[in-house]
Amino acid sequence: MNRYTPTLVWLVMCLVFVLFSWRCTNTPSGAISYNTTRYYIDGKFHEEIPEEYIFKNWGYRLKDNINKIEHTYKEPIVMSHNDRLVEFCTIHRHWEKISAFYNAPTDNYIYMISKHRKSFKR
Repeated sequence: MNRYTPTLVWLVMCLVFVLFSWRCTNTPSGAISYNTTRYYIDGKFHEEIPEEYIFKNWGYRLKDNINKIEHTYKEPIVMSHNDRLVEFCTIHRHWEKISAFYNAPTDNYIYMISKHRKSFKR
């Protein structure tokens, strides 16, 4: 028995394993299904992240009306017309400048959110 025989047997076994498991998927078309996003929170699976979990971990939610992106802050955002406020976004992990404008036809506020200058690295 040659000294390379165990290594050769190991390589052949690995090759056989790779060849048998080459095209194993769980869908009939052979593609892998990636649309199974579920959240495991507190011992249960959820389709969406529950609101109380968002408030507890990230804070109060605010949606940018211009870019349609959600932001969360630890304190509630209370602003009047043409106010500007700088807060730390807990989702994006940087400082953001929030501007509020009153929209009379729809009777609500429009929020514009942009990255504040103290977020940029020096």
